[in-house]
Amino acid sequence: MGFFTGIRRWIKRIGSLGKMMKDRDVSLWKKILLVFAVIYLFIPIELIPDFLLPVGLADDIILWICVLQILKATLDKFVGPDLSRTAKKRYKGKNIIDDVEFEIKEDEGDRKSTD
Repeated sequence: MGFFTGIRRWIKRIGSLGKMMKDRDVSLWKKILLVFAVIYLFIPIELIPDFLLPVGLADDIILWICVLQILKATLDKFVGPDLSRTAKKRYKGKNIIDDVEFEIKEDEGDRKSTD
């Protein structure tokens, strides 16, 4: 996985946080972890004050990297697989027809009798 693909994947995970919070199947402790991470981001009391710009933002960034790493497997359920590279290789040079409706009909001769 390339660098930009990895960043795009993390951005998709961040975008799926709302879906994770709405899902009833996600455990309560994961939702609480996310709420505490958001609260920590906005409270004025921090380990390293934000006015020390490069260093002060480091604790926020490290916290969010850890939270997203813990929630990675759960968030991937809401993001889905990243098929961009695979799909490009698979369908390169092929004609794709979108929005086609079809129906599969079974012939009488194809059915096996269960009597």
